[in-house]
Amino acid sequence: MAKRFFIIGAGTFGKKAALHLSKNPSNKVICVDIDPRLSLSQLPPGIGLVQKDGIQFLKEEFSNIKPDDFIIPAVPIHLAAYWLISYMETNLHITEVPQGYVSKIPNPIRLQDKSYAASYANFKCPDNCVEGSICPVTGQKRNEPLYQLLRSITVCNYNVHIIQSRQLGPGMGGYKKLELENLVEESNHFDNFMLGTACNCHGIITSIEKYH
Repeated sequence: MAKRFFIIGAGTFGKKAALHLSKNPSNKVICVDIDPRLSLSQLPPGIGLVQKDGIQFLKEEFSNIKPDDFIIPAVPIHLAAYWLISYMETNLHITEVPQGYVSKIPNPIRLQDKSYAASYANFKCPDNCVEGSICPVTGQKRNEPLYQLLRSITVCNYNVHIIQSRQLGPGMGGYKKLELENLVEESNHFDNFMLGTACNCHGIITSIEKYH
């Protein structure tokens, strides 16, 4: 069965994802990037290109994207968080991640927008890493999947919502549009929540609150 993939960002990682996915002729792959210098000639044959801001594209085309279509973040921001804030058009804003949460995540790194990156690895992972039961760098058995760990951490007055990023190829992952639909539904019921996107080893966490 044909699958559709929307790659948000067509830089180094986006182009790599497009190349991998284009190897299956039944896949329909669309890259979304605002860079006016980008052209179809820079992408693998058969790849579609939409020259638009990725968040704006997802907001405008959300109803036209099927629940089983895959979204692949390839931009240097927490795509799900910024998309939610734009899509909901309510008084959502990013705030500091509570230290009680940060203290329980592995190797936390604070990002410029107050989000935190988390990772089981304290080294640079290979670009073609495969999510097996054994880490190819250390040779050790992998710990509890990071997305499960992040879900298990509780913070007073916060709901925790972690999107699992599923590996779609070596070193690349994404999630179905259905995950964003579930996120919208849940965000309607909570004022404060921790939103994360994570795979087995790496993730990003953003604290979102609602103004009143």
